[in-house]
Amino acid sequence: MREAGVRRVRGLAAQNYIFTMMLVSANLRRLATFMRDRAEGREYVETHKNRVSNYHPFYSAPEIERGMTMKETRQAAREKQKP
Repeated sequence: MREAGVRRVRGLAAQNYIFTMMLVSANLRRLATFMRDRAEGREYVETHKNRVSNYHPFYSAPEIERGMTMKETRQAAREKQKP
């Protein structure tokens, strides 16, 4: 896709079509691998469930009352963060 001289088609629409077909082909290969592994009894492990975030476990949103100023909101957030 990078080299214009290697492609035999011209135009943005044709290049988008080729890119789409490459993407579909890659997805079909992934699906075929998944189905083959499943048929052979291999365990499929979802890796994203064990991902540890640096943000969410330590942050809990402060309780904000209507009409609080930004300074009061920040102070409430600091107090909520204290152990």
